[in-house]
Amino acid sequence: MRDTRGTEDVAIVGRGRLGTTLAASLRAAGVPVIGPLRRGEVEPDASVILLCVPDAVIASVARQMPSAAILGHCSGALTLEPLGPHAAFSIHPLATISLDTTSLRGVQCAVRWNSADSHDVCSRLVDALGMQPFELDDRYRPLYHAAAVTACGHVVTLLEASARMMESAGLERGHLLPLIVQTIANWERQGVRAMTGPVARRDDATLEADRLAIAGSRPELLDLWDALTDTARSMSAQWAESPER
Repeated sequence: MRDTRGTEDVAIVGRGRLGTTLAASLRAAGVPVIGPLRRGEVEPDASVILLCVPDAVIASVARQMPSAAILGHCSGALTLEPLGPHAAFSIHPLATISLDTTSLRGVQCAVRWNSADSHDVCSRLVDALGMQPFELDDRYRPLYHAAAVTACGHVVTLLEASARMMESAGLERGHLLPLIVQTIANWERQGVRAMTGPVARRDDATLEADRLAIAGSRPELLDLWDALTDTARSMSAQWAESPER
């Protein structure tokens, strides 16, 4: 694979959000793209193939790919092992891909490769996309992925729980947005020290009143509240005991 002027084609397999976004972004950067394709549509002479399929099927899809192809995947949790004997690489954008995502420029991404050729392909694709790569030791991929899931999917779960409580109080979820934005900004600067509210104040009476209100109006969220409260107490206590405090 050469620079984007005259680059050989990159076949993208997987027509979900990520595959669609990658195909559009690479085309916009001048990289010839085939796809996004469905599984089984790859031509036998494809030389660079990027799999944007669910983790559970990467290995089986990889076995169907041309043996001479340089093969990549976009999983954050998996090593290159599922790609078998291929010259292989991985690019995992550390981003949430929505239906209206049109560019990955500026997005950080975890990268890995197993040969000089796959390193070259990986580097050129990342550069064409305008992403910011970092290397990740295979030993820590599951923990890295768990952190990403927590920061994205679990945060959405938490925000949705908050929104449902607000709606049960007769208010719109939009009232929470300024609080959410400011909290994230404070956390970026201060970490756990940005924690406020009854846990930080050691106000157990207010916490219990809140708990009873949730039990009465949103009982399906009570286990989540209890788990978050316990974890917040532990983190708050660790911060209070820190010699750097």
